[in-house]
Amino acid sequence: MYIYNLNKNNGSTMRIKFEKLFTAIVVIALFASFSVVSLTVRGISTNVNDSSFSVPNLSAQDTFWPGNSSEWEEVAPETQGLNSSKIAEMFEFINSSHNDIHSVIIVRNGYLLTEEYLYNSQLLGTKSYYGGEKVHEQASVAKSFTSILIGIALQEGFLDNINQTLYEFFADRWSPSLPNST
Repeated sequence: MYIYNLNKNNGSTMRIKFEKLFTAIVVIALFASFSVVSLTVRGISTNVNDSSFSVPNLSAQDTFWPGNSSEWEEVAPETQGLNSSKIAEMFEFINSSHNDIHSVIIVRNGYLLTEEYLYNSQLLGTKSYYGGEKVHEQASVAKSFTSILIGIALQEGFLDNINQTLYEFFADRWSPSLPNST
């Protein structure tokens, strides 16, 4: 069976769509490369494995967790294999780019490396701190924390496996009239 195409310019239409797609890809590639160049010009390394700073080999005994204590032990970033000048560059970038970042906490191997509360970038020049009036986007943060907590519960023996149901923990609250509820 042959289907007759009424659009005689089908080839040129496809060519125009391809040209638009190609142009969009080139623009995105240029934007990405200029972003990397901009960071590099400012002296901010874009290499994840920045070899300008060597990371010491940390053993299990170098790991500290506060346990039941509410106090974290604060140490210099270098003691945990991080470069404090790179962290300072990060804060300079955050402050100059006016992002909606209100606090940064860096913990490594259980040690507190830095805890900074930043000025509200939406109130430029006021030097006021974030007051909680803006809702932050959380995306999948809750799922990430839940995954971490499940891993800890498995490791600590609170869960036998990941296939356990909530019913096993809340049998007294389960209703037989809702057999497959989630």
